This record gives sequence, structure tokens and C-alpha cells, in this order.
Amino acid sequence: MVAPRRKNNLWVMPTLVLIGLLLASLGCLSLQRKGEGEEKPTAAAESAQQTLNAVANDPSNNTPPTIQVIQPQNGQQVTVGQAVDVIVHAEHPVTVSRIQMSVNGRISSSKSLPANSTVADVVLGWLPDRTGTYTLEVVAYYRNVASQIATVSLEVLEEGAIANNPASGQAEQPTPQVGTCNARVMIGNLNIRSGPGENFDKLGSFNLNEPLSASGRNVDSQNRTWLKVRRPNGQEGWVVSNPQWLETQGDCNSLPIVPA
Repeated sequence: MVAPRRKNNLWVMPTLVLIGLLLASLGCLSLQRKGEGEEKPTAAAESAQQTLNAVANDPSNNTPPTIQVIQPQNGQQVTVGQAVDVIVHAEHPVTVSRIQMSVNGRISSSKSLPANSTVADVVLGWLPDRTGTYTLEVVAYYRNVASQIATVSLEVLEEGAIANNPASGQAEQPTPQVGTCNARVMIGNLNIRSGPGENFDKLGSFNLNEPLSASGRNVDSQNRTWLKVRRPNGQEGWVVSNPQWLETQGDCNSLPIVPA
């Protein structure tokens, strides 16, 4: 398990070394004297000073993300073999790089997020295999800078038991029919595009947990698979088939190739 950040100092030493080198550069380049006067700083010295200022004033160097568990709630119940959705919300002024969940100290789910995800809503999955009380811990990261830990405690009942306090926020899992491909959106603000690639126009964003039906597929110039999908409101478009962002069910590999 990656240790969550209480006081993450991994960035400190490289930053101090960089600052030291820049100060030395400034000393050599800008403090040259000529007679009684002092020469103006050279272009290299000014550039070094600007870089030094940027390093010193960059709030993202040590600003951790924030994170909270939205669903389910503490003390709620699930059953053995029940797929559990844990919905979390995280924020960071630059980007949330990834979100990780551990169950009783063991990593169970991790998602890397698109660049510039300053606000991240994510569904993390867990499949309990035995009864008991479990503590789920979630951590958000900006690079290697970790958030504080957010936790939720769940009670796992025997398979088939009736929960008196069932876990909230659980999406219905439709049974896919033979020859069909269904999908579910696992991160918020996932883009829908007019064609199979990031060079196509953005038509909007999907909702977290939104169910989709796929009718075709294609591959972009970076060898990434895209699915042509239909939303519940009838809108059609394309979405990248990244398993961390899009959960698929059914015979998706047999979908016909659809031209862009």
C-alpha cells in the first residue's frame, strides 16, 4: 500500500537542490562588479531568478487534494458477493492525478484520471468475499502529494441476507443480452465526441454512473479503442474505451467497425 500523506516531503530535496543551483547561478551571473558600479543582471541571471520565483511561489508543490466519500454511508450493509460502488469526490487547484481505495489496509481499487481534473467524481468498486465489518479508506493524489484519508465503515452480511440498512448509491446492474454491449460511466465529466478521437469535436460530457448502449467501435491514431454509444436521452456520440473510466459489459469486442 502506498502510504497516504500526513507530511509528504518527497518533493522537498529535489526542490532544495534546484533552488541551490539557481542561487549559485545567480551569484556567478549577476554579481559581477565593474569598478565602483555593479553590472545589470544578465539575461541568464534573470531567467534563473524567474525560475527560482516560480519554484518558490508554486502552491501546488505541497498542496494536497481534498477528498470525501459521498456514498455509501458509515454503518450501512452489503452482502457477500455484492458489487459495491463507492462514490468519492476530490478536488485540487492543478489536477487530481489518481484516486486509490484500500479495504482493511489492502489496495482494492485505483483510478488514474484525465489531465486537468481539478474536480473529480469517481466510482470505485469493491467485491466483498466474506462477512465482517470493513473499513474502506480513500486517498486522492496530485502527483505524489496525498490527501488526508477519507473513510467509511461497512458491514458485510452473508450472501442472500436481507440488509436492514442497505448501502446507498448503488447502481442497478443490468444483465447484458447476447450480442449486445453496454457501458457505464465511472468518472465525472468524461467527454462525448463527434468521432473516434480527441481531434473530433466535443459534444458535451457524460454523467457519473450514466448507462450507455454501444453500437460500434473504431481505433484512433494512438491505437485507443473508441465506442459509438447512445445515451438514455437518445444522443449519440463516441467515448474512449478506457477501463478505468468506462465499465463495459457484454460482447463489446464483436461490435462492428464503424467509420469515423
